[in-house]
Amino acid sequence: MAASKKFALPPNSTSAIDWQTTAQIIGDELSSTAPQREAETRRPITEIQRLREASLLTLTIPAEHGGGGLNWQSALRIVREIARGDGSVGALFGYHLLDLAIPFLSGTAEQRERFECDSARHRWFWGGVINPLDVALVAEPDGNGFILNGRKTFCTGAALANRIIVNAELAGSDAPAYFIVPADRKGISPGNDWNNLGFRLTESGSVTFTDVHASVDELLGVDGRPPDPVRSSLAVPMIQMMFTNLYLGSALGALKASRAYTLTAARPWLLSGLTEASEDPYAVEQYGELWIKLSAAIALAEQAATSLQSTIDQIDFITSRARGQASVNVAAAKVFAARTALEITSGIFELMGARATATHYAFDRFWRDVRTHTLHDPISYKAREVGDLFLNDRVPEPTFYT
Repeated sequence: MAASKKFALPPNSTSAIDWQTTAQIIGDELSSTAPQREAETRRPITEIQRLREASLLTLTIPAEHGGGGLNWQSALRIVREIARGDGSVGALFGYHLLDLAIPFLSGTAEQRERFECDSARHRWFWGGVINPLDVALVAEPDGNGFILNGRKTFCTGAALANRIIVNAELAGSDAPAYFIVPADRKGISPGNDWNNLGFRLTESGSVTFTDVHASVDELLGVDGRPPDPVRSSLAVPMIQMMFTNLYLGSALGALKASRAYTLTAARPWLLSGLTEASEDPYAVEQYGELWIKLSAAIALAEQAATSLQSTIDQIDFITSRARGQASVNVAAAKVFAARTALEITSGIFELMGARATATHYAFDRFWRDVRTHTLHDPISYKAREVGDLFLNDRVPEPTFYT
C-alpha cells in the first residue's frame, strides 16, 4: 500500500490533522485490500507503517510530550473507523493504544513522561504480553534487574512491536508486575502460532521468554506496584470499551459492504417482480432494522465512553464507586454491541444472497472477527454486572475482566 504524502508528517507535527478524516481514508484503503491480504495471510507490516505515517500511533500521547493529545473517547472513534476497514488492523491499533496507556495508569509520573516522550519521538508500535489467564511467566530478581522466564498466549501485536508490555508474576510479591522492554531483546521468541477463526492478521500468537533480562527502570510503579491500584485498574474498562468499538467497527464494515453489494451486484428474487434487488421491500425493511440496531449500539457506546472519559479526566481523585459505575456502563455497551455485531455480520448474507458467499468477496471476515473476539470473556457475565448494579446497587470488584 503506497503511503500518502498527505499523512507523511514529521514527528510532533500533528496539530493540523483531522483525525476522523484521516481514519476514514485509511479505513477505506484497508477495506479495499483486506480480502487479498487475508487470503495471503500477509503480515500487516505495511499497514502498521501506514498508521505510523499518519501519526495515529501517537495520537493519545499528550501534546506536551510530542503526541496528538486526543482523549480516550475520541481515540475510540478512530479505532472504530479503522476496524470498519479491517478488523485485524483495528485490533492491532486498539491494543497498541491500550498498551501505550499502561505507563499512564500504572507507572510513576517520571515513567509516564519518559515512555510517552520516547514513544512519540520514535513513533513506536506497542504490543502486549499480558494474558492474565496465563500465569506461567515469572520475573526473578537478579542483581541489577530481573530475569523473565515463561510463556504467554494471545499476545496481540507483540511479534510486530517496537516495545512490549509484559505482565509477569514477580517473585516474592502477591501482585503481577508490568515491564516495558524492547521487543527485539535477546530471549524473546514469538511463536507465530496464531491460527484462529478470526482476526487472522493480528499476530496474536504466543511469546516465550527465555532468560530475558529486564532492568529496574523497566519495571512500572514502585517496586512493581502501581502508585494507585484503583487508578491502574481503569485499564480494564478502557480495554473493554476498545473491544466494544472493534465490534461496532466490524458491524459498520459489514453493513456498508453489504449495501454496496446489494446496489451493484445482487439480483432481485425471481418472484419479486422487480428489476433491482435494492427495491425489494423485504430487503429495504431489513436494512432499516439492522441500521436502527447499529445506530442504537453506537449511541450506547458513546454514552458509556462519555462516562469512562469523565472518570479518566478525574483520575487523580478516582473512587472505587466511580470506577465501578463506569465499568458497568461499559459492560452494558459491550453486551449490546457484541449481540448487534453478531446479528449484522451474519444477517447480511440473507440480504445479499448465495453468490455473496464466494470466497473472493471475503464478506465472512466480519463475522469471523466478531465471533472470535466476543468469546474473549463471556458477555453473560457482563450482563450480570449490569443487573447487579441495577438490582442490588453493587459495583463489581476490580479484576482483569471487570
